[in-house]
Amino acid sequence: MKKYHSQNSLEIFLPFLLLLILIVVLKIIYVKYNLFVFVSSLLFSLAVLIYTIIKTRASIFDIYFFDDKIEIKYLYINKIETLKYSDISEYHFIRTNKSKTDHIKYASGKKSFTSVENNNTIEYIKWLKEKNPNIKIVISPTDSTLEYEYQKEFGSKFRKFHKDSLN
Repeated sequence: MKKYHSQNSLEIFLPFLLLLILIVVLKIIYVKYNLFVFVSSLLFSLAVLIYTIIKTRASIFDIYFFDDKIEIKYLYINKIETLKYSDISEYHFIRTNKSKTDHIKYASGKKSFTSVENNNTIEYIKWLKEKNPNIKIVISPTDSTLEYEYQKEFGSKFRKFHKDSLN
């Protein structure tokens, strides 16, 4: 059987974005205020940057979907989290022009990562439903092509509401 894999490694760029913002803010403080305010702002900014780097490193992971389990391997800390498919309550597919992300909600938390499958998402949803038929599938935006394909495959969930509202 096909194995699915994804990661959230793009989040490692968050501290660099924060650094750019802090440089701009510190430059403005340096020009407008005295040296004491600048130095205290610099020290505070460094503390925030170090904290952000530590938190970001602890949250970067690879996620592997196997036939019998899901493994979440954290890249910068020595930790592997193992989930059963029965632990997943919701699976969110967000498909916009700029973002293709997945979110899973399970008993002890939730994870966000880049899309597992872009071309064969319906096949992937069927595979997930085989593993746990109780998984709630949420697709955003509701007017996306994926939502149309999902409704074509699994039946329309809006048809009954629309029919009742016309009466």
